[in-house]
Amino acid sequence: MKRFDPYLYIIIALLAFGSCKPVKVLEKPELPDIIQADTLLVDSLIPWRSFFQDAKLIKLIDMALDSNFNIRTETITRNIAMKVYDRTRFSYLPTLSAQAFGYNKQYRSEKFYSSPSSGYYEETGKTPPEVLYNYQSQHIHSLQLNWELDIWGRIRDERRSNYAKWMAEAENLKVVQTQIVTAVAESYFNLLMLDEQLKVALNNYALRNSTNEMMQLQYDAGEVTSLGVLQAQNQVLQASALISQLRRDIVSLENDIRLLCGQLPGAPIERDPFDEPPLSLDLLESVPLAYVQNRPDVIQSMYLLQSANKRMGVAQKLRYPSLNINLTGGLNSMMPENWFNVPGALFGGFTSGISAPILDGKRLRLNVAIAEADRDRAEIQTQKMVYSAISEVYNSMQSFRQSRSQLEIASEQGNITRQAQSDAYLLYRSGFATYLEVITAQEQAMNAELNLAKMKTQLIIDAIQLYRALGGGWY
Repeated sequence: MKRFDPYLYIIIALLAFGSCKPVKVLEKPELPDIIQADTLLVDSLIPWRSFFQDAKLIKLIDMALDSNFNIRTETITRNIAMKVYDRTRFSYLPTLSAQAFGYNKQYRSEKFYSSPSSGYYEETGKTPPEVLYNYQSQHIHSLQLNWELDIWGRIRDERRSNYAKWMAEAENLKVVQTQIVTAVAESYFNLLMLDEQLKVALNNYALRNSTNEMMQLQYDAGEVTSLGVLQAQNQVLQASALISQLRRDIVSLENDIRLLCGQLPGAPIERDPFDEPPLSLDLLESVPLAYVQNRPDVIQSMYLLQSANKRMGVAQKLRYPSLNINLTGGLNSMMPENWFNVPGALFGGFTSGISAPILDGKRLRLNVAIAEADRDRAEIQTQKMVYSAISEVYNSMQSFRQSRSQLEIASEQGNITRQAQSDAYLLYRSGFATYLEVITAQEQAMNAELNLAKMKTQLIIDAIQLYRALGGGWY
């Protein structure tokens, strides 16, 4: 019989391994010079507890970070990713399994190709029957060790991919926390704005009601027509409607804040009015654009790119040959009374081998192509995230600066309309102005005061948005 040429095995193995064309591994994504791809973090801005200088707001934020439903859900998602990483953390080590009190007994009949178990019938002194004789009898305690040697680093890449996924989920938790902190802060300052506007509306209501009473007295004296009285009454009703609307908005916004804090509607939100913005605004005047590296969404996209890069390596290395080692040993006896007979029942075995895929319908090759495309997509998403972050910083900075300018204009407009309202009232009492001028002055003064409260809040919200766009100091 002609022996099979052993060199043919080597040729086949080399062909199989040579067909595994390596795929280029991406080291760094192409990002703007302002972003250093080899480092994910720079020094962060001041902590949010220092940025926000309102003790009641800080208390609300702490409640939201502890109890918000989205944060709690994302915390579980992050923990799941951590468990997945832990599952693969030691996958490069051998696995050991045990079998205790294993029992295997098989029966055959006379037409079977083999004869009865001679040892069993000699041991028992019985004569084997022609039908269903004892063919095999085993009583087993065993240990089995299986080990796939990670000679190509596939298991290592899988572990690193899962670690990057875990870190990405951790950053996504920070994304959610950032969103909740921003939402709570913005809602809180909007609530203060509504309080200020309600105060303006109540003062204006009192003033309009006083004007209405004066109009009524003048009408009774025949000094003004009924049209002037009706217009004054309409002004009072408009102020009353505004008060009702503002009170409704305040209750609705308080309930929204409590929902963000994971609470049911209840008592009013504790808050203090402010004259100056309770924020550290000076630090936002000039900050390096590289602070966008602190944004958790940017860091998350980079971790996802790292994970996709490692998954591509896993897909490639699945095409390489694998080396497996298997060890087994324990106690194996034919008769139960010899189950623990040492050394008579001892057994052991060792197997090893190299296996490699050759014909698989291009499945593994297509998996590599899919993983490579997924990596390229992750790279594009990272680039998009960084460019979007930079654009958002520019827009937020512009809004913040324009809000400061608009606040100065609104403040000056408020001073002018308040003086005009006072002058119109005095001139009307002296007979040098009409009731229409008084009504117009009151309307303009109220609108200016409402707008001033709005612009104060807008400046704060733009500052919060800029702080968030720069990465913030949430953590």
